[in-house]
Amino acid sequence: DNNACSNVLRKLQYEAAWVLTNVASSDSASSHECCRYIVQNGAITALLSLFRDMYTTPTNHEIATQAVWGLSNIIGEGKEFKDIVLQSGLLDQLAPNLTNFNDELQETCVWCLNNVFRYRDCSLVDVQRVAPVLCRVLRESKNKDTICDIWDTFVQMSEVEHHDEVVRWLMLDMDLVTDCMKMLRAETKKYEKALSTNASPDITMSTLNCKLSEPCLRLLGTALSMPEQRLTRVVLNAGFLDVIEPWLTHGTSRQRNIVLWALSNVLCDDHQQIERVLSEPRLLRAIVDSGLNTTMPAKVRREACFCLCNAAADATRTQKAMLIECGALEVMCEVLATATGETDNETLVNQTIGFIVDAFDAFLT
Repeated sequence: DNNACSNVLRKLQYEAAWVLTNVASSDSASSHECCRYIVQNGAITALLSLFRDMYTTPTNHEIATQAVWGLSNIIGEGKEFKDIVLQSGLLDQLAPNLTNFNDELQETCVWCLNNVFRYRDCSLVDVQRVAPVLCRVLRESKNKDTICDIWDTFVQMSEVEHHDEVVRWLMLDMDLVTDCMKMLRAETKKYEKALSTNASPDITMSTLNCKLSEPCLRLLGTALSMPEQRLTRVVLNAGFLDVIEPWLTHGTSRQRNIVLWALSNVLCDDHQQIERVLSEPRLLRAIVDSGLNTTMPAKVRREACFCLCNAAADATRTQKAMLIECGALEVMCEVLATATGETDNETLVNQTIGFIVDAFDAFLT
């Protein structure tokens, strides 16, 4: 009968979509050429058609999920394939309907969008089409994988060409600063609760979800790196300096580097903004400790030195004395002793020498 035939057809469509999904992302050395072959023979059109069929046959969510998975694998094989998929109307299908999908399909669609934006070449228009619906899903979903992929997608959006405008729009118009801070406060509470039980730093940090916290820290760090002072004020006034201690003191080298980079951007402003960090002794101590910690990678120690050099550049005499008292000179001397001739170290070395000269001058006078 018709129902039986329809069921057989849906089963065949599901299996065909699964085959295309596997071909689009195999482990073989020829996977890229295999992907090109199925694309040239209509795989993108076929998979998009299966996805659209869901709107006329709601029971086809399983097929639609497999179709999006296949499209995501094709996108992951290279920018040229991503461009073809977008030109075929993928965003027109995903963006308006994402909040209406069931949990499994929504998770797969978010992962697909993550693959789209990982090439960091999408336009502000594309960001503005997708970001509002991702914000809504972020605030409503309970699926941890979906939430993690959304945060990672926002990071990728913030790194596209002309990213100043994108970051400004995401952090202010979409109010992602509030969402970032909400997430970091929740993670900080978990950290403080574990710390209150006298657990070791390793055990304490293991309670935190790095897939959630790292993208938030990166987004806020990017906002702080923007030349627009309004963004900096919004992030600092939201309490950024109050929540970063766990990752600055006990985080991995990657996490410390992200936080130190953010702080170096805060500290490269006027002495009033510098004071906001220096008035938090625990943060200043953590910066110095990171700079002196020989177990940390060189990039972390350099970033700590950048923090101190940036602070010293516009610091008042009293603030410079505080930096010296806390060990800034020791950090700078350590960095000078291990500096190489690489170009990216020249600015840091020059700033370090300048501060040391200023320090000696201050003591002599």
